[in-house]
Amino acid sequence: PTSAWCRKNASEEEIEAFGQEFKLLLLRSYASTLLSYSNQKIEFLEPKYSQKNPHKAAVPTQILMSNGSIIKVTYFMEKKDDHWLVFEVNVDGTGLLKSFRSDLSQELQKSGVNSVTKQLKLKNEQINS
Repeated sequence: PTSAWCRKNASEEEIEAFGQEFKLLLLRSYASTLLSYSNQKIEFLEPKYSQKNPHKAAVPTQILMSNGSIIKVTYFMEKKDDHWLVFEVNVDGTGLLKSFRSDLSQELQKSGVNSVTKQLKLKNEQINS
């Protein structure tokens, strides 16, 4: 659902709680994936700056696996207050944030924000344990 759908169907507190759990799940999922790698070589390639907005860039990387395969990861970044922040991570052609949003969209519309927030909280607790 869009942010307009959420504003229409949930309170500010519900949206805030959902946002916190969603953000935590993204961070923990990504961190646990990174921690599963050990001794792989990571190559950072030349950043590609947006022609429309020089404060946005894509930073392609390659993770060279021990079996010789390559995992392509692109970090989409935006400069805010003199700091570069990641706003999307694309792994082998799949945007992680976009994928998470897509997975949750139908569930939000079907079950509501509170139900999905509880599900996210449970997933976060499982990752944490």
